Amino acid sequence: MKRYGDWGIVYEKQINNSQNISHDLRTPLTAINGYLQMLQNTQLKKEQQRKIMVARKYAGELEQLITRFFEYVTSDSQLTQERVNLTNLITEYLAEMVPAFEERQLEIQLVEEKPVIVWGDKESMKRVLQNLIRNCLQYAVEYISVSCYEERNYAVAAFRNPVDKDLVLEADKLFERFYTGDKARERSTGLGLSIVKLLVTQMGGTVHADTGKGWIEIQIKLPLYTADKDTSGRKSVFRCFCYYSIIQ
Repeated sequence: MKRYGDWGIVYEKQINNSQNISHDLRTPLTAINGYLQMLQNTQLKKEQQRKIMVARKYAGELEQLITRFFEYVTSDSQLTQERVNLTNLITEYLAEMVPAFEERQLEIQLVEEKPVIVWGDKESMKRVLQNLIRNCLQYAVEYISVSCYEERNYAVAAFRNPVDKDLVLEADKLFERFYTGDKARERSTGLGLSIVKLLVTQMGGTVHADTGKGWIEIQIKLPLYTADKDTSGRKSVFRCFCYYSIIQ
């Protein structure tokens, strides 16, 4: 037991250090963005305006990377298992993202057979869905197809969409940290799907990716809710040890 206690102390220090680093990076970046915005609103030559826009673009990408990094290192708090309607959660998030889909001129196809109820941590599931939808927005062309159904003892949520035919994606590497099929890293930090894998694994589920010429499909599987499970919710310290095995 003492060994686990020592791990807990180290674990808390690791999280505090990560949070401090994230804050220390965000503070100057916020100042940089503020000054760039002020400069952009002044009388500048066309070439100067172009350079300011490029600087703001890269500052935005750095901010996104810091946000994803922070998500990754803080996905280790205790999880609360409970009964969650996965179908409703997917529908809600897709509805929230309609303006973004319309901006990208993407059609949404939602295939649902019946309400699918899972046993997992609701906050973690929200983060999983957010990252999966972000991934679709980054790479999809024409449409995004989302399906939710039961398969044996698991709930399956599948996100499938066409991608640029020139985009080369390796299915076995998609969930690795910092992997991106966009070699110039213009659209992705490469952390989104690794966060998905980490959170789904911690909830007792699995992830799977399949790709072909011009398309990609990401599947997650989560345990179905059954009546014998404790509906009051239970705490788990699994994340604490999963954090070390995956991050290090």
